[in-house]
Amino acid sequence: MVKRLIIILFLIISNLFSQQVIDGIAAIVSDQIILKSEVQQYALIQAQQMGIQNRDRFEKLINNSLEQLISNKLILKQAQIDTIEAEDRRVDQMLDQRIENLKSQAGGEAALEQEFGKSIFQIKEDYRPRIREQIIIQKYQQQELSNVSITRREVENFYKEYKDSIGTIPPSYTFGQILIEVKSGTQEISQVKEKADSIYNLLQKGADFEELAKKYSEDPATSEYGGDLGYTQRGNFVQRFEKTAFSMQEGNISPPVRTQFGYHIIKLVDRKGEKVHTKHILFKLKKSQKNYQESLEKAEKVRNMIVNNKISFDSAAVEFSDYKDVYVNRGIVNRVPKDEINNPDIVNTLDTLEIGEVSSVFRNDMGYNIIKLIDVHDDKWSRIKEYALNIKKQKRYQEHINELRQKFYINKYGVR
Repeated sequence: MVKRLIIILFLIISNLFSQQVIDGIAAIVSDQIILKSEVQQYALIQAQQMGIQNRDRFEKLINNSLEQLISNKLILKQAQIDTIEAEDRRVDQMLDQRIENLKSQAGGEAALEQEFGKSIFQIKEDYRPRIREQIIIQKYQQQELSNVSITRREVENFYKEYKDSIGTIPPSYTFGQILIEVKSGTQEISQVKEKADSIYNLLQKGADFEELAKKYSEDPATSEYGGDLGYTQRGNFVQRFEKTAFSMQEGNISPPVRTQFGYHIIKLVDRKGEKVHTKHILFKLKKSQKNYQESLEKAEKVRNMIVNNKISFDSAAVEFSDYKDVYVNRGIVNRVPKDEINNPDIVNTLDTLEIGEVSSVFRNDMGYNIIKLIDVHDDKWSRIKEYALNIKKQKRYQEHINELRQKFYINKYGVR
């Protein structure tokens, strides 16, 4: 509930301050421009995370956000020189995780779409370039700070200074997890595909794309605009959508293309180099009560096999779990701090389990879950050492940013 209120707060702040900034250039960093709207958007995200709704505090946050964006541009410029790039696979992984976190905070996919006024597809496309830059910045930071270490005496001195503010340090959990996703069945997929095919046939006979998009598209963010997605550069669409869009001729309309969002009929309006202007009509895949029941029965069956020792938990995870990285970690999440587990349903379940115990099947926005508590760790000293090292790295990193500020041209106009 608290996390849901934070998202609502984000929208309140957005409405409160949306009239304050007239777009223009806030700063120039080397050959890169920071727009005033970028600063405001960045500040709004920070306000969401910090729970800020006071006007004066937000004004200060605006100025801090500009400084942070300047630092980010400096890093990205140096990273470009150093040929540091973000792999598409890593971008997709982080993007999926971000969307799942947002869905969990909002209370489900439909609630998230309602809160943002956009479809999941459009939310993902909005977040993709941010995620790509975030990965590059992280890789650059890791490269610059990989050799920073800390002595025991430094840790002890840090603890003496900050012990009153550190507070209680929660334990870490090692646990296994199995996810059985609720997937659209053959019948549901067939029904959506038939509808998409029928609309595509109308388009082939000369029907107006924009009018059909307004009438039939299930993308709430674009349907009223005739399905218009605007110009998007390569790398910002999901793979199947992008592959189709970049292979089309201007003015052409594709047959229905299936992605994780459903079936899309794509119209290529224009192409400029590595950017395409597209429109689409989206038909979302539906999930029936039967699909939910079948997934629940499958999850219960898997759990019974585990508790009756017919299969080990990790083997069951590899064979049945729908987590994408299950083949790498065999369903095991190793020694993660309790306060870093973003899914409250998993935390609440872990709190009820004894070591070695397997949970009952429980449902959340991702599907049906089975959890096994493997171990509980007292990581107080290692967490304190981590805090101390992070502070040292922050100081070292700020010194490096100051060096970059001397290296590259910066012209700061401000947000006002």
